[in-house]
Amino acid sequence: MSKDSAAANIHPGIKVSTPLREASLPGSDFYEYGPEEIKPAKILGESMMMITYCWELESVEREYKTISSRMISFQGQKVFRLGLKNRDKPTLIFLGINLNTIGLRIREVGFCTKDLHCRQKMTHNNVDGHSLQLFTFDLNAMVVGNHTFTFSIWLEGGAPVCYSYQLSDRLSKQELWNATSNNQHLVDVEFVCKDNKKFSAHKAILAARSPVFLTKFKNEPLQPKNAPLKQITIDDVDSSTVEQFIYFLYTGEIKIPMLDNEDLLKLAFRYQLTTLIELCQIGVHEIDVMQMASFVSNLELDQTELPSTVSISPNRDTHVTYNKLESTLRVIWIFEGRKSAEKPLAIDYQNENLFSLHLKERMVHFICVNNRKFVDKVLYSTNYTNWFKMNPKNTKQKWEKSEMLFFVAKADINFEKLCEQSIVFDIKMLSTIPNYCYEMADKSWGIQLWEAAYLQTWFTDVTIFIGPKKIMEAHQVILSARSPEMCTLLDNLKQEGKATIVFPKIYDQLVVENFLYFLYTGSSKLTFKNKQLLQLAVDYKVETLTKVCQLAIIDPPDVDEVTNFLLANF
Repeated sequence: MSKDSAAANIHPGIKVSTPLREASLPGSDFYEYGPEEIKPAKILGESMMMITYCWELESVEREYKTISSRMISFQGQKVFRLGLKNRDKPTLIFLGINLNTIGLRIREVGFCTKDLHCRQKMTHNNVDGHSLQLFTFDLNAMVVGNHTFTFSIWLEGGAPVCYSYQLSDRLSKQELWNATSNNQHLVDVEFVCKDNKKFSAHKAILAARSPVFLTKFKNEPLQPKNAPLKQITIDDVDSSTVEQFIYFLYTGEIKIPMLDNEDLLKLAFRYQLTTLIELCQIGVHEIDVMQMASFVSNLELDQTELPSTVSISPNRDTHVTYNKLESTLRVIWIFEGRKSAEKPLAIDYQNENLFSLHLKERMVHFICVNNRKFVDKVLYSTNYTNWFKMNPKNTKQKWEKSEMLFFVAKADINFEKLCEQSIVFDIKMLSTIPNYCYEMADKSWGIQLWEAAYLQTWFTDVTIFIGPKKIMEAHQVILSARSPEMCTLLDNLKQEGKATIVFPKIYDQLVVENFLYFLYTGSSKLTFKNKQLLQLAVDYKVETLTKVCQLAIIDPPDVDEVTNFLLANF
């Protein structure tokens, strides 16, 4: 991969396929172009979690008044509140409160109304950043009568470096957690709590996730098969906290109750779970008097105004819903001058060439080939503040198993300038596979499990072959939990020592390794269009991988029809 391609891969699912020619100077961070060479455009991108909420105000009178919502719930917790200081220069207010206790924080807030033709970005006031976040926007005129504000709220992990928004197979976490909940797949450890409640687990997973467990188990003699479970006593915290702790080990996710739990932080420190330590340290952070003083100061209230009345609207509890099958893909298109942007630029999404960007005169074209209902809506901005909806253009071309979408918009900047410019796209994506979706999770979760097998071979009990060639070792608990066919196969192998699974020689080693990588991590480094990958998924009954591959391996649209349409419209 070129240096530019690596830099562009902020999110592993998005990359640009146009490499730059590196300068001849060793170690140089610059690129060399001839006098007639145009510096190519480039792409940066990432997927983000976005939720929406509509605040409906009715019969607002023309008088100085502060209007507030009641606390708004998200994921079962009251974390948002809205306000409007209605005056000559009205201020719209958005508050995020105690999101840190559920491992989240607000990254950005925007809003739109029926009267606005674009989405406006609200100003993020630096009040605290952990337990209290404030966003404001100064409106042009007082709000009178009936009015609806539709808020777009972008959320990220409370510790975004290690707890982030990721695409993976939801079943991978459920199946591993079920393995411990139901004492399945060779459980060999038992946690004993102070109320005598017990939780079973697997050394392989505990050692992969915690360096303390790894050291402890490596220094102990091997247990014979059918020996009693090794017991680990935790008698200084409640059993519910122990369950939370084990759930995070097995899934990389937070289980309610929340993170403002000193005992959970204690266990995170004891067993050196870096991500959980950071999340809990932020989670126990509380709002104090100085934060509230900073909050009042940031609102810049005019103390000469007469005291205004406060009304609550709506006067009922409300909540924000979140559809896990939706995500927002933000793509940043960077270029220098019009000629740099005129050449169509392809973007890979989820290991597949899906999008293309193109500029013709002042018109921006966003094209999605092989859409398969991934894309629902596209907005663009040239300043990150005003967001405009791109208009879908009817291609009048539909194929039996694929579809092309074509969005156009008139850009409001001068592309003739030579300085670097950018256009930002927010693309609402819809997952077509229910279990293959974006979620907040520990970034290291699947990687630690995979490395325990592929690199360190910690507590592996299965050897993987392709024909006579050994390629790696693996863990029975993960293979059995993720594949019913492998579970049956391994249950029937009663030999002493490590079990053996042999894949036929017809399979490429890279494909088999990526198949196993999906079992461990719920994600793939290989394109899902690979037919061998599909065959493995079908043969070993890996549900999500089968569905994703079947969707990806479709008949492509007729090349002549596509190019004829593009030539006619460009």
